Amino acid sequence: TGAVRADYARHDRIRAALGVPLLKDGAWVATLFAHDVEPRRWTADDLDLAREVAERTWLALEAARATRALRERESLTHGFLEASSDSIAILSLGGRLRAMSPAGQRAMEVGDWSELSGRPWPSLWPPAERGKVEAALDRARGGGLGTFRGALPSLKGTPRHADVAVTPALGAPPGSSPCRATSPPSAAPKGRCAKARRGSAPWPTAPR
Repeated sequence: TGAVRADYARHDRIRAALGVPLLKDGAWVATLFAHDVEPRRWTADDLDLAREVAERTWLALEAARATRALRERESLTHGFLEASSDSIAILSLGGRLRAMSPAGQRAMEVGDWSELSGRPWPSLWPPAERGKVEAALDRARGGGLGTFRGALPSLKGTPRHADVAVTPALGAPPGSSPCRATSPPSAAPKGRCAKARRGSAPWPTAPR
């Protein structure tokens, strides 16, 4: 437009300009501008290069935003786990342990978190309990609530019984959400499990 040309004319060193709009799902999201200090005619190759640079720059920005959002969710998760008096485990979609609250680690008598990190959660349970554990995980993977009561000895063999609720993690993409397993810090009276499983904090996406 005339106004744009006049604005550029005020900058003595700009003699040529190219603007490439970037559209996503039919909507404008950004424009890449290129300038030259000499008059020039922009070629088809120039336009193709500008479009490619615009696309790659946008993808890099999207990746940076996703990384920042993940770190924020991880920070929120860490703070929630640290403050909770319940035994809470964050599981991947495949049922592997990704994080556990300090209360949960104390209840399980964990000396070093590396002993548990990445291990399949069902493998911690006695063979007789694993059917209930897997069924609860399957319900959570399907978007439901899985509950059961079972015996889970600590890593040192101390007998424990727990009311457990397994819920899908909220705020993660469909099909990739990890699960959250919650139980009170010790054997609880009937009805306590319902209180322990309430909550809707978002959790970071974890690999399968």
